[in-house]
Amino acid sequence: VLFIFGHGATRLHALVLLVVPAGLMGPWILRLVDNPLLLLGGPGLTRWYGETSAPWQLALLHPGGPGSYPVLLTAPILLAGVVAMMRRGTASRAMTMLALLTLAGLSLGLASPYLVSAFVPQGLPGAGDPITVWAGTGLDVAALALIAAAVLGFDGLSGRLSRSGFGWRQILVPPVVVLAVLGVAGSVAMAGWIGVGHTMHATVPTMPAVAADQATGPMGSRLLVLTSEEGTIGYRLVGSEPGAVVRDLPGTAAEPDPLLAAAVRNAVEDGNVSSANAARDGLAALGVGFVTFPGSATEPLVRHLDATAGMTRLSDSNGSVLWRVLPPGNGTSSSRLRIENAKGKLLQPVPVTGDHGRTTVRVGATTTGAAGKAALGRRLVVAEPAAWADSAQVTFAGRELAAVARGEQPTYDLPSSAGQLTITLAPTQQWWRWGQLGLLLVVVFLAAPFGSSRRRRTA
Repeated sequence: VLFIFGHGATRLHALVLLVVPAGLMGPWILRLVDNPLLLLGGPGLTRWYGETSAPWQLALLHPGGPGSYPVLLTAPILLAGVVAMMRRGTASRAMTMLALLTLAGLSLGLASPYLVSAFVPQGLPGAGDPITVWAGTGLDVAALALIAAAVLGFDGLSGRLSRSGFGWRQILVPPVVVLAVLGVAGSVAMAGWIGVGHTMHATVPTMPAVAADQATGPMGSRLLVLTSEEGTIGYRLVGSEPGAVVRDLPGTAAEPDPLLAAAVRNAVEDGNVSSANAARDGLAALGVGFVTFPGSATEPLVRHLDATAGMTRLSDSNGSVLWRVLPPGNGTSSSRLRIENAKGKLLQPVPVTGDHGRTTVRVGATTTGAAGKAALGRRLVVAEPAAWADSAQVTFAGRELAAVARGEQPTYDLPSSAGQLTITLAPTQQWWRWGQLGLLLVVVFLAAPFGSSRRRRTA
């Protein structure tokens, strides 16, 4: 609204207010094309558990939740915007649009507890409960419209007040302005002082203790979580890799890895497979060391996995069944990095020192004799999706290696000599980061007081 009805610098600053948040949110905006529901549900803008604030608190622009301040601190902002909209002689079209925007934001905030966008997936606390839209999404829109109305309505009011006679405006305007400023400053100070308190806490790991212990360390394995709901089997892979920064809507993750989907299909279906150990080999190749099913031990899926070659049931407690995926060969655990020979036989696992296959480790040379001949043509196989190679940099003995087209997992040919193996990952979508740097320079240019003070006073 300020960009449409403002003038000069007002339009420029309004344009910055539109562009800068878009740049800071980054590539997440591109996901809105595939799933517009994320505009109201992510990232993090959803309410999974608990009750929302009372309607009268929502009407005062107070969404509640962790880190909230006393509800009456937002009342001055509401009062300042309403008083500014009541003034005569102010840009009527702009005020009308701001008033409609305020009503739309308040309506969305009041209706948000009843807008169910998804349901808590199986395997998580509160499974099946509705996930509603966060009230603050609409209330932020209303608050911005009220602040814009206050700025537009009280612009130049001090000069007109000094020229006019004594009246109700002289009595009402100064306290409203002071209260609005104090309300904003007080809410920010109190929110920073109180923090999130005891409402937010670290997530308790839901994986079994043995799987959590094996997920860490140089030979850390992954856990495959299977769920069954109305005849549909779902799955998710859990490891030591960090998850998303914020909680997103269920079902909005990236496309599944075809290799993982095929391995899960071999493990849960009674189809024709190439060998009896196809399910075990497919899971172990992805670094999966354990499989768990949070359900009853009498489920058909449990009986099927019990009969699957290469999988051994470890426990059945707390409503969850756990299996161990036996590593192929004489390995002690499924590895996320491994060296194979030309025939695909495991030669040795490679320890990792970071997430997503990052590592810095020395690899020995091939030996002579029968074992040495078998090691000729060795290659490094990474238990990651094929797209992982696009952002990975693999070097051996100081020489960068290129991924070869062998299978669906990233694979690299290794020389027979000894050397230092280093795997690093470059930031994705680097072009967006350069764009963010450009936006930062624009903001600094607009904020810095360039030019002489005399020229600014003259302008």
